[in-house]
Amino acid sequence: MRARRQVATRRDIMIKREEVVGKEVIDSSGRRVGVVEDVVIDQEGKASLLVRVKIARGGSEKILEYTLPPSNILAVGDVVLVKGVVEVRRK
Repeated sequence: MRARRQVATRRDIMIKREEVVGKEVIDSSGRRVGVVEDVVIDQEGKASLLVRVKIARGGSEKILEYTLPPSNILAVGDVVLVKGVVEVRRK
């Protein structure tokens, strides 16, 4: 009888701030959608990634920031891979 290997769920995995800050964020279509700027904690105590993206159009550049909740993160390695296609638009 083979012993069962335990598989860690997303809740079991802890990642240090230093391991994600500066990594590129890639959506499921393979597109770069920003760089992790920091880890932020909301009022309920839940951590999210603060992602910064530069949008250049018509010779001007704008920097936008958005938060990425852990439920949208598929994997963290050389990059942060997120679920779905992320649309970041300049207002």
